[in-house]
Amino acid sequence: MGKIYEEPFEDISGVQDRIMASIVEQLKVVLRPGDKSGPRRPLPENFIAYEFYMKGRDLLGRPWPGAPQQALGFFEQALAQAPHFALAYAGIARAYVNMVDQILVPAAEGFPKAGLAVKSALDLDPDLADAHALNAWLRFQYDYDGGAAEKSFRRALELKPATR
Repeated sequence: MGKIYEEPFEDISGVQDRIMASIVEQLKVVLRPGDKSGPRRPLPENFIAYEFYMKGRDLLGRPWPGAPQQALGFFEQALAQAPHFALAYAGIARAYVNMVDQILVPAAEGFPKAGLAVKSALDLDPDLADAHALNAWLRFQYDYDGGAAEKSFRRALELKPATR
């Protein structure tokens, strides 16, 4: 439960340090071999790249015109910071799919670019569920290949089951 800290006011930074150390100790996670309760994917080492990625992801959910192009710019900035950042490639693919859906670029231009980005994402991280889901969408919408789309959709669901 709670803990009471009685310290002299002059030592406020020391109190803060002890409180923080106590919180960290309480929140420690111990992973055992085979334990999958921890984070599924480590955060990237380059937090600037991750920040660009998150800005792009935020824009992908925005309904205004130009949002997918702005998102694309953030994903490209993320890759400039971290060239092996698979999630940024998946973001680029999603941005192109959104641009096609919003009729901002023709399908014949946007879908192949999305496909290249998905391929890059999967080359870097074959277990990236987002990339498999995008791959499935492209196989279905652009290639009209229902079998390949189903295979990719199933793989995406294996990696990241839908939650309710």
